[in-house]
Amino acid sequence: MLFVGLLGNEQYIIDVYNKQSGMYYMGIFYGGHGQLLLCQFIAVLVVVGWACFWSFLIFSLLNYVGLLRVPLEVEAIGLDAAEMAGAPDLSAAASLSDCKVRGFVKFLR
Repeated sequence: MLFVGLLGNEQYIIDVYNKQSGMYYMGIFYGGHGQLLLCQFIAVLVVVGWACFWSFLIFSLLNYVGLLRVPLEVEAIGLDAAEMAGAPDLSAAASLSDCKVRGFVKFLR
């Protein structure tokens, strides 16, 4: 997005849109004075602000409803084991991990 402010050329606008010359801003590399780059920088800030606003709104709503996080027990076990019913074969380490998971859940509470 910022490259327009750096590489914008009046001739490109004239060629593409069939406009008259003399009323368009150019990028810094083509003799512009930075106004086009400033406009592009403001556009980047607006896009970042828009994305942050909606992300905050959606994640706050998900957190309020309780859909943002999984329960602590599922988090301690791991989502793969909880959702896939232990799809990976961890039978040899089950007794060790079971003790560790219980201690981890106690620690989290």
